[in-house]
Amino acid sequence: MAITKTVTVRLEVTEAPDFFPEVVPTVLSVVKGVVARYLCSIVANSTFTGQVRLTVSGAPSADITVAPDVIGTGDVAEISIGTTDVDPGTFDFQVTFEEI
Repeated sequence: MAITKTVTVRLEVTEAPDFFPEVVPTVLSVVKGVVARYLCSIVANSTFTGQVRLTVSGAPSADITVAPDVIGTGDVAEISIGTTDVDPGTFDFQVTFEEI
């Protein structure tokens, strides 16, 4: 007599995200006094046609510019952080992409 075994597996289907945020580079090393620059964009799914607002929090400097602060698919924003008044060290900060 043949032995029969059954294995139960699971498939989970989720909604595709509207967009994926991108920041380049994710790690940057600069000399004190140089402006650190990051490029931000979004990769949207086929149904997303909106825009997102970019905000920065937790950065080591008050000298921050986000231009433009609202982007859509195909747009690129630049975050500039002045480091003149920043003591040497390693700093993590957040870039938030909020659909508007």
